[in-house]
Amino acid sequence: MIAAAGFKPCIGSIAVGNPGGTPSQIQSYISTFVPALRQAMSLGGAWSYHAYTLNYLTDLNVEYYYSLRYRQYYSQFASQYPDLLNLPLILTEGGVDQSGTPATSGWQARGTAADYERWLNWFDRQLGQDAYVLGCTLFEIGNPGGWSSFDLEPIGLWMRTYLTTPTSLPPAPTGLTGIPTNATALLRWTNAPASPTTYNVKRSRTNGGPYAPLATGVTEGVTATTYTDSAVTNGGTYYYVVSAVNAFGEGPNSSQVTVTMPNVNLPDVIVTAISWTPNPPYAGNRLVFRATVKNQGTAPTPSGTPLGIGFSIDGSANVSWSSGYATAVPPGNSVILTADGGPTGNYWTATAGAHTVTATADDINRFPESNESNNGFSAYLAISTGPPRINSFAVTNNTASFIFTATIGLHYQVQYKTNLADAQWQNLGAEITAGSAAVPISDPVTPLQKFYRVLQLN
Repeated sequence: MIAAAGFKPCIGSIAVGNPGGTPSQIQSYISTFVPALRQAMSLGGAWSYHAYTLNYLTDLNVEYYYSLRYRQYYSQFASQYPDLLNLPLILTEGGVDQSGTPATSGWQARGTAADYERWLNWFDRQLGQDAYVLGCTLFEIGNPGGWSSFDLEPIGLWMRTYLTTPTSLPPAPTGLTGIPTNATALLRWTNAPASPTTYNVKRSRTNGGPYAPLATGVTEGVTATTYTDSAVTNGGTYYYVVSAVNAFGEGPNSSQVTVTMPNVNLPDVIVTAISWTPNPPYAGNRLVFRATVKNQGTAPTPSGTPLGIGFSIDGSANVSWSSGYATAVPPGNSVILTADGGPTGNYWTATAGAHTVTATADDINRFPESNESNNGFSAYLAISTGPPRINSFAVTNNTASFIFTATIGLHYQVQYKTNLADAQWQNLGAEITAGSAAVPISDPVTPLQKFYRVLQLN
Protein backbone atom coordinates (compact mmCIF):
# COMPACT_ATOMS: atom_id res chain seq x y z
CA MET A 1 0.00 0.00 0.00
CA ILE A 2 2.87 2.38 0.78
CA ALA A 3 4.48 1.72 -2.59
CA ALA A 4 1.15 2.05 -4.39
CA ALA A 5 0.77 5.51 -2.86
CA GLY A 6 4.06 6.58 -4.43
CA PHE A 7 6.34 6.24 -1.42
CA LYS A 8 9.23 3.98 -0.46
CA PRO A 9 8.51 2.00 2.71
CA CYS A 10 10.75 2.41 5.76
CA ILE A 11 9.86 -0.36 8.19
CA GLY A 12 10.55 -0.72 11.89
CA SER A 13 11.72 2.32 13.85
CA ILE A 14 12.81 -0.21 16.48
CA ALA A 15 13.64 1.31 19.87
CA VAL A 16 17.26 1.01 21.02
CA GLY A 17 17.92 -2.13 23.04
CA ASN A 18 15.20 -4.08 21.23
CA PRO A 19 14.49 -6.82 20.57
CA GLY A 20 15.64 -8.15 23.94
CA GLY A 21 16.62 -11.60 25.12
CA THR A 22 19.62 -13.86 24.67
CA PRO A 23 21.67 -13.64 21.44
CA SER A 24 19.81 -16.64 20.01
CA GLN A 25 16.42 -15.19 20.99
CA ILE A 26 17.30 -11.85 19.38
CA GLN A 27 18.24 -13.64 16.16
CA SER A 28 14.95 -15.52 16.26
CA TYR A 29 12.98 -12.26 16.61
CA ILE A 30 14.86 -10.63 13.73
CA SER A 31 14.26 -13.74 11.61
CA THR A 32 10.50 -13.27 11.92
CA PHE A 33 11.01 -9.73 10.59
CA VAL A 34 12.88 -10.88 7.48
CA PRO A 35 9.89 -11.21 5.09
CA ALA A 36 8.90 -7.58 5.75
CA LEU A 37 12.49 -6.42 5.24
CA ARG A 38 12.73 -8.28 1.94
CA GLN A 39 9.47 -6.73 0.77
CA ALA A 40 10.69 -3.23 1.69
CA MET A 41 13.98 -3.83 -0.12
CA SER A 42 12.20 -5.06 -3.26
CA LEU A 43 10.23 -1.79 -3.32
CA GLY A 44 13.37 0.38 -3.04
CA GLY A 45 12.76 1.05 0.65
CA ALA A 46 14.68 0.64 3.89
CA TRP A 47 14.27 -0.21 7.57
CA SER A 48 14.94 1.87 10.65
CA TYR A 49 16.30 1.70 14.17
CA HIS A 50 16.97 4.05 17.10
CA ALA A 51 20.65 4.58 17.92
CA TYR A 52 21.21 6.12 21.36
CA THR A 53 24.30 6.08 23.56
CA LEU A 54 24.81 6.53 27.30
CA ASN A 55 27.01 9.36 28.55
CA TYR A 56 29.01 9.80 25.31
CA LEU A 57 30.42 6.26 25.34
CA THR A 58 32.87 5.38 22.52
CA ASP A 59 33.84 1.87 23.61
CA LEU A 60 32.96 -0.31 20.61
CA ASN A 61 32.35 -3.32 22.86
CA VAL A 62 29.67 -1.34 24.72
CA GLU A 63 28.25 0.63 21.81
CA TYR A 64 27.72 -2.67 19.96
CA TYR A 65 24.65 -2.92 22.20
CA TYR A 66 23.58 0.73 21.98
CA SER A 67 24.26 3.26 19.19
CA LEU A 68 25.89 0.58 16.97
CA ARG A 69 23.54 -2.27 17.85
CA TYR A 70 22.39 -2.42 14.24
CA ARG A 71 25.72 -4.09 13.39
CA GLN A 72 24.52 -7.20 15.24
CA TYR A 73 21.64 -7.57 12.80
CA TYR A 74 23.82 -7.18 9.71
CA SER A 75 26.18 -9.76 11.17
CA GLN A 76 23.18 -12.10 11.38
CA PHE A 77 22.24 -11.24 7.79
CA ALA A 78 25.76 -12.19 6.66
CA SER A 79 25.36 -15.73 8.01
CA GLN A 80 21.63 -16.34 7.48
CA TYR A 81 20.17 -13.85 5.00
CA PRO A 82 22.94 -12.55 2.71
CA ASP A 83 20.38 -11.02 0.34
CA LEU A 84 19.73 -8.37 3.04
CA LEU A 85 23.35 -7.27 3.44
CA ASN A 86 22.73 -4.20 1.25
CA LEU A 87 19.35 -3.33 2.77
CA PRO A 88 19.48 0.45 3.46
CA LEU A 89 19.17 1.46 7.11
CA ILE A 90 17.92 4.81 8.44
CA LEU A 91 18.61 5.51 12.10
CA THR A 92 15.40 7.40 12.78
CA GLU A 93 16.39 8.56 16.26
CA GLY A 94 19.80 9.00 17.80
CA GLY A 95 21.89 10.91 20.30
CA VAL A 96 22.37 10.67 24.06
CA ASP A 97 19.62 9.21 26.22
CA GLN A 98 20.08 7.56 29.59
CA SER A 99 16.52 6.57 30.48
CA GLY A 100 14.07 8.60 28.40
CA THR A 101 13.48 11.35 30.95
CA PRO A 102 13.05 14.75 29.18
CA ALA A 103 14.97 16.96 31.63
CA THR A 104 17.70 14.60 32.85
CA SER A 105 18.54 12.02 30.17
CA GLY A 106 19.68 14.05 27.14
CA TRP A 107 23.10 15.36 26.22
CA GLN A 108 22.75 18.67 28.08
CA ALA A 109 22.24 16.81 31.37
CA ARG A 110 25.11 14.39 30.71
CA GLY A 111 27.99 16.73 29.80
CA THR A 112 29.11 19.80 27.92
CA ALA A 113 28.42 20.81 24.34
CA ALA A 114 32.04 19.93 23.47
CA ASP A 115 31.50 16.43 24.91
CA TYR A 116 28.48 15.91 22.66
CA GLU A 117 30.22 17.38 19.64
CA ARG A 118 33.17 15.01 20.11
CA TRP A 119 30.82 12.06 20.44
CA LEU A 120 28.90 13.06 17.30
CA ASN A 121 32.22 13.28 15.44
CA TRP A 122 33.06 9.73 16.57
CA PHE A 123 29.54 8.45 15.80
CA ASP A 124 29.53 10.01 12.33
CA ARG A 125 32.82 8.32 11.49
CA GLN A 126 31.49 4.98 12.76
CA LEU A 127 28.40 5.30 10.54
CA GLY A 128 30.65 6.15 7.60
CA GLN A 129 32.20 2.67 7.88
CA ASP A 130 28.85 1.00 7.15
CA ALA A 131 27.78 1.67 3.57
CA TYR A 132 24.22 0.50 4.18
CA VAL A 133 23.58 3.30 6.74
CA LEU A 134 21.91 6.29 5.03
CA GLY A 135 22.15 8.52 8.10
CA CYS A 136 20.87 9.30 11.55
CA THR A 137 18.21 11.75 12.75
CA LEU A 138 19.26 13.36 16.03
CA PHE A 139 16.56 13.87 18.65
CA GLU A 140 15.40 16.65 19.11
CA ILE A 141 15.15 20.30 18.01
CA GLY A 142 12.41 22.92 18.30
CA ASN A 143 10.77 21.94 21.57
CA PRO A 144 13.13 22.75 24.47
CA GLY A 145 10.13 23.17 26.77
CA GLY A 146 9.20 19.50 26.41
CA TRP A 147 12.57 17.77 26.07
CA SER A 148 14.95 20.39 27.36
CA SER A 149 18.03 18.20 27.89
CA PHE A 150 17.77 16.85 24.32
CA ASP A 151 17.39 20.16 22.45
CA LEU A 152 20.01 20.61 19.70
CA GLU A 153 19.77 24.36 19.15
CA PRO A 154 22.78 25.13 21.41
CA ILE A 155 25.05 23.19 19.03
CA GLY A 156 23.33 24.31 15.83
CA LEU A 157 26.19 26.57 14.71
CA TRP A 158 28.73 23.82 15.35
CA MET A 159 26.66 21.40 13.28
CA ARG A 160 26.53 23.85 10.37
CA THR A 161 30.33 24.14 10.44
CA TYR A 162 30.77 20.39 10.88
CA LEU A 163 28.64 19.62 7.83
CA THR A 164 30.62 21.94 5.52
CA THR A 165 34.07 21.40 4.02
CA PRO A 166 36.79 22.40 6.54
CA THR A 167 38.79 25.53 5.72
CA SER A 168 41.57 25.01 8.27
CA LEU A 169 43.75 22.26 9.68
CA PRO A 170 42.40 20.32 12.65
CA PRO A 171 43.92 21.05 16.08
CA ALA A 172 46.28 18.61 17.76
CA PRO A 173 44.64 15.76 19.68
CA THR A 174 44.85 16.15 23.46
CA GLY A 175 45.13 13.80 26.42
CA LEU A 176 47.38 11.23 24.74
CA THR A 177 48.12 8.36 27.12
CA GLY A 178 49.94 5.05 26.71
CA ILE A 179 49.31 1.85 28.67
CA PRO A 180 52.00 -0.86 28.54
CA THR A 181 51.04 -4.54 28.77
CA ASN A 182 52.86 -7.68 27.73
CA ALA A 183 54.40 -6.87 24.30
CA THR A 184 51.60 -4.38 23.56
CA ALA A 185 51.17 -0.61 23.98
CA LEU A 186 47.62 0.79 24.05
CA LEU A 187 47.30 4.47 23.08
CA ARG A 188 44.26 6.65 23.81
CA TRP A 189 43.59 10.32 23.08
CA THR A 190 40.82 12.92 22.87
CA ASN A 191 39.76 14.40 19.54
CA ALA A 192 38.72 18.00 19.07
CA PRO A 193 35.01 18.41 18.17
CA ALA A 194 35.99 19.36 14.63
CA SER A 195 34.89 18.22 11.19
CA PRO A 196 35.26 14.47 10.38
CA THR A 197 38.78 13.51 11.33
CA THR A 198 41.16 10.58 11.00
CA TYR A 199 44.48 10.21 12.75
CA ASN A 200 48.16 9.56 12.09
CA VAL A 201 49.96 7.59 14.81
CA LYS A 202 53.76 8.03 14.99
CA ARG A 203 56.50 6.41 17.09
CA SER A 204 60.16 6.95 17.93
CA ARG A 205 62.80 5.20 20.02
CA THR A 206 64.37 8.60 20.71
CA ASN A 207 62.91 11.11 23.13
CA GLY A 208 61.60 14.04 21.08
CA GLY A 209 61.71 12.22 17.75
CA PRO A 210 62.04 12.08 14.81
CA TYR A 211 58.85 10.00 14.63
CA ALA A 212 58.07 7.33 12.03
CA PRO A 213 54.42 6.76 11.02
CA LEU A 214 52.86 3.55 12.35
CA ALA A 215 49.46 4.08 10.77
CA THR A 216 47.77 6.88 8.87
CA GLY A 217 44.10 7.72 8.69
CA VAL A 218 43.98 7.51 4.90
CA THR A 219 45.67 4.14 4.42
CA GLU A 220 45.07 2.36 7.71
CA GLY A 221 41.62 3.60 8.65
CA VAL A 222 42.54 5.06 12.04
CA THR A 223 39.21 6.62 12.90
CA ALA A 224 38.91 5.62 16.55
CA THR A 225 40.68 7.54 19.30
CA THR A 226 42.62 4.42 20.29
CA TYR A 227 45.46 2.47 18.72
CA THR A 228 47.18 -0.77 19.76
CA ASP A 229 50.86 -1.10 18.91
CA SER A 230 51.80 -4.77 18.93
CA ALA A 231 55.25 -4.25 17.34
CA VAL A 232 56.98 -3.50 20.65
CA THR A 233 59.38 -5.48 22.82
CA ASN A 234 59.20 -6.03 26.55
CA GLY A 235 61.76 -3.91 28.37
CA GLY A 236 61.90 -1.24 25.64
CA THR A 237 60.93 2.44 25.83
CA TYR A 238 58.85 4.06 23.07
CA TYR A 239 57.76 7.65 22.36
CA TYR A 240 54.45 8.41 20.59
CA VAL A 241 52.63 11.39 19.09
CA VAL A 242 49.31 11.56 17.22
CA SER A 243 48.10 14.09 14.63
CA ALA A 244 44.61 14.70 13.22
CA VAL A 245 43.73 14.83 9.52
CA ASN A 246 40.70 16.35 7.79
CA ALA A 247 39.88 17.27 4.18
CA PHE A 248 42.06 20.36 4.50
CA GLY A 249 45.17 18.47 5.59
CA GLU A 250 47.16 17.18 8.57
CA GLY A 251 47.28 19.20 11.77
CA PRO A 252 50.12 19.48 14.32
CA ASN A 253 51.38 16.64 16.50
CA SER A 254 50.01 16.08 19.97
CA SER A 255 52.20 16.20 23.03
CA GLN A 256 54.51 13.22 23.30
CA VAL A 257 53.74 10.27 25.56
CA THR A 258 56.38 7.83 26.81
CA VAL A 259 55.59 4.13 27.15
CA THR A 260 58.06 1.83 28.93
CA MET A 261 57.28 -1.81 28.39
CA PRO A 262 57.44 -4.25 31.33
CA ASN A 263 60.45 -6.53 31.49
CA VAL A 264 58.36 -9.61 32.26
CA ASN A 265 56.78 -12.59 30.55
CA LEU A 266 53.29 -13.81 31.50
CA PRO A 267 50.87 -16.54 30.40
CA ASP A 268 47.67 -15.64 28.53
CA VAL A 269 45.00 -18.35 28.51
CA ILE A 270 42.09 -18.33 26.08
CA VAL A 271 39.31 -20.79 25.23
CA THR A 272 39.30 -21.88 21.59
CA ALA A 273 36.44 -24.42 21.58
CA ILE A 274 33.58 -25.82 23.69
CA SER A 275 32.02 -29.29 23.41
CA TRP A 276 29.57 -31.35 25.46
CA THR A 277 28.19 -34.82 26.03
CA PRO A 278 25.69 -36.17 25.23
CA ASN A 279 25.57 -34.70 21.74
CA PRO A 280 22.99 -34.05 20.40
CA PRO A 281 21.51 -32.96 23.74
CA TYR A 282 17.85 -33.13 24.69
CA ALA A 283 15.85 -31.50 27.46
CA GLY A 284 16.48 -33.29 30.75
CA ASN A 285 19.94 -34.59 29.79
CA ARG A 286 22.81 -33.96 32.18
CA LEU A 287 25.32 -32.10 29.99
CA VAL A 288 29.02 -32.29 30.81
CA PHE A 289 31.00 -29.48 29.20
CA ARG A 290 34.57 -29.49 27.90
CA ALA A 291 36.78 -26.56 26.90
CA THR A 292 39.92 -26.42 24.80
CA VAL A 293 42.27 -23.94 26.50
CA LYS A 294 45.34 -22.48 24.82
CA ASN A 295 48.19 -20.55 26.44
CA GLN A 296 49.04 -17.85 23.89
CA GLY A 297 51.30 -15.94 26.31
CA THR A 298 55.09 -15.89 26.63
CA ALA A 299 55.39 -17.87 29.88
CA PRO A 300 53.88 -21.15 31.11
CA THR A 301 50.91 -21.24 33.44
CA PRO A 302 52.11 -21.77 37.04
CA SER A 303 52.61 -25.42 38.02
CA GLY A 304 50.57 -26.40 41.06
CA THR A 305 47.95 -23.68 40.50
CA PRO A 306 44.64 -24.95 39.10
CA LEU A 307 43.77 -23.76 35.59
CA GLY A 308 40.10 -23.21 36.36
CA ILE A 309 37.35 -23.08 33.73
CA GLY A 310 33.82 -21.88 34.53
CA PHE A 311 30.83 -22.80 32.37
CA SER A 312 27.74 -20.57 32.35
CA ILE A 313 24.44 -20.62 30.45
CA ASP A 314 22.87 -17.46 28.99
CA GLY A 315 24.97 -15.18 31.19
CA SER A 316 24.11 -16.93 34.45
CA ALA A 317 26.45 -17.83 37.29
CA ASN A 318 28.62 -20.88 36.62
CA VAL A 319 26.55 -24.06 36.30
CA SER A 320 29.69 -26.24 36.38
CA TRP A 321 33.45 -25.88 36.32
CA SER A 322 36.82 -27.58 35.96
CA SER A 323 39.29 -26.97 38.78
CA GLY A 324 41.35 -30.14 39.02
CA TYR A 325 44.05 -29.44 36.41
CA ALA A 326 47.22 -27.93 37.92
CA THR A 327 49.95 -28.93 35.41
CA ALA A 328 51.88 -26.09 33.74
CA VAL A 329 50.77 -25.36 30.15
CA PRO A 330 53.77 -24.14 28.07
CA PRO A 331 53.39 -21.16 25.68
CA GLY A 332 51.62 -22.21 22.48
CA ASN A 333 50.20 -25.43 23.94
CA SER A 334 46.57 -26.40 24.47
CA VAL A 335 44.75 -28.69 26.88
CA ILE A 336 41.17 -30.03 26.95
CA LEU A 337 39.53 -29.65 30.37
CA THR A 338 36.31 -31.42 31.41
CA ALA A 339 33.92 -30.08 34.05
CA ASP A 340 34.63 -31.83 37.36
CA GLY A 341 32.45 -29.84 39.75
CA GLY A 342 29.53 -27.48 40.14
CA PRO A 343 26.74 -26.32 42.45
CA THR A 344 24.89 -29.63 41.98
CA GLY A 345 27.56 -31.75 40.26
CA ASN A 346 29.80 -31.59 37.20
CA TYR A 347 26.82 -31.22 34.85
CA TRP A 348 23.98 -28.91 33.79
CA THR A 349 20.47 -30.29 33.45
CA ALA A 350 19.42 -29.18 29.98
CA THR A 351 16.27 -27.13 29.37
CA ALA A 352 14.60 -26.88 25.97
CA GLY A 353 15.39 -23.90 23.75
CA ALA A 354 18.24 -21.98 22.19
CA HIS A 355 21.02 -21.17 24.66
CA THR A 356 24.50 -19.68 24.78
CA VAL A 357 27.14 -21.57 26.73
CA THR A 358 30.19 -19.55 27.79
CA ALA A 359 33.48 -20.99 29.02
CA THR A 360 35.78 -18.64 30.95
CA ALA A 361 39.42 -19.59 31.49
CA ASP A 362 41.06 -18.71 34.81
CA ASP A 363 37.57 -17.64 35.85
CA ILE A 364 38.50 -16.62 39.41
CA ASN A 365 41.92 -15.13 38.48
CA ARG A 366 44.18 -17.57 40.27
CA PHE A 367 47.27 -16.26 38.42
CA PRO A 368 48.25 -13.05 36.55
CA GLU A 369 48.04 -12.89 32.75
CA SER A 370 49.29 -10.48 30.11
CA ASN A 371 45.67 -9.97 29.02
CA GLU A 372 42.90 -10.43 31.58
CA SER A 373 40.06 -9.49 29.23
CA ASN A 374 40.11 -12.32 26.65
CA ASN A 375 39.29 -15.36 28.79
CA GLY A 376 35.69 -15.93 27.64
CA PHE A 377 34.43 -17.93 24.66
CA SER A 378 30.76 -18.57 23.76
CA ALA A 379 29.01 -21.17 21.63
CA TYR A 380 25.44 -21.73 20.46
CA LEU A 381 23.72 -24.57 22.31
CA ALA A 382 20.43 -25.91 20.94
CA ILE A 383 18.41 -28.07 23.34
CA SER A 384 15.40 -29.79 21.81
CA THR A 385 12.60 -31.81 23.38
CA GLY A 386 13.48 -34.62 20.98
CA PRO A 387 14.45 -35.27 17.37
CA PRO A 388 12.15 -33.66 14.79
CA ARG A 389 9.44 -35.95 13.43
CA ILE A 390 7.41 -35.65 10.23
CA ASN A 391 3.66 -35.98 10.78
CA SER A 392 0.42 -35.52 8.79
CA PHE A 393 2.02 -36.23 5.43
CA ALA A 394 -0.25 -35.80 2.40
CA VAL A 395 0.00 -35.14 -1.35
CA THR A 396 -2.68 -33.03 -3.02
CA ASN A 397 -2.53 -31.76 -6.62
CA ASN A 398 1.12 -32.82 -6.90
CA THR A 399 2.01 -30.82 -3.75
CA ALA A 400 3.42 -32.55 -0.68
CA SER A 401 2.31 -31.14 2.67
CA PHE A 402 3.49 -32.20 6.11
CA ILE A 403 4.19 -30.94 9.61
CA PHE A 404 7.33 -31.59 11.59
CA THR A 405 7.67 -31.39 15.36
CA ALA A 406 10.13 -28.80 16.63
CA THR A 407 11.38 -26.91 19.68
CA ILE A 408 10.54 -23.22 19.61
CA GLY A 409 13.59 -21.03 18.86
CA LEU A 410 15.77 -23.80 17.40
CA HIS A 411 16.99 -23.95 13.81
CA TYR A 412 16.03 -26.69 11.36
CA GLN A 413 16.75 -27.64 7.76
CA VAL A 414 14.31 -29.61 5.58
CA GLN A 415 16.05 -31.77 2.96
CA TYR A 416 14.92 -34.06 0.16
CA LYS A 417 16.02 -36.69 -2.35
CA THR A 418 14.29 -37.82 -5.53
CA ASN A 419 16.04 -41.20 -5.28
CA LEU A 420 17.21 -42.83 -2.05
CA ALA A 421 20.26 -44.12 -3.93
CA ASP A 422 21.48 -40.51 -4.44
CA ALA A 423 24.63 -39.73 -2.49
CA GLN A 424 23.57 -36.27 -1.29
CA TRP A 425 20.45 -34.76 0.26
CA GLN A 426 19.33 -31.39 -1.14
CA ASN A 427 18.21 -28.46 1.02
CA LEU A 428 14.56 -27.52 0.62
CA GLY A 429 14.70 -23.75 1.02
CA ALA A 430 16.55 -21.84 3.73
CA GLU A 431 16.97 -22.96 7.32
CA ILE A 432 13.91 -22.49 9.51
CA THR A 433 13.75 -20.99 13.00
CA ALA A 434 10.84 -22.70 14.72
CA GLY A 435 8.17 -20.32 15.93
CA SER A 436 5.93 -23.11 17.21
CA ALA A 437 6.07 -26.77 18.19
CA ALA A 438 4.58 -27.79 14.82
CA VAL A 439 6.07 -26.38 11.61
CA PRO A 440 4.09 -26.77 8.35
CA ILE A 441 5.90 -27.48 5.05
CA SER A 442 4.53 -27.42 1.49
CA ASP A 443 6.52 -28.49 -1.57
CA PRO A 444 5.59 -29.25 -5.22
CA VAL A 445 6.43 -32.86 -6.01
CA THR A 446 8.30 -32.64 -9.30
CA PRO A 447 9.21 -35.28 -10.40
CA LEU A 448 6.45 -37.33 -8.80
CA GLN A 449 8.66 -38.86 -6.14
CA LYS A 450 10.48 -37.21 -3.24
CA PHE A 451 11.86 -38.38 0.08
CA TYR A 452 12.08 -35.89 2.97
CA ARG A 453 13.96 -35.53 6.22
CA VAL A 454 14.37 -32.74 8.80
CA LEU A 455 17.65 -31.93 10.55
CA GLN A 456 18.10 -29.94 13.75
CA LEU A 457 20.98 -27.48 13.28
CA ASN A 458 23.38 -27.10 16.20
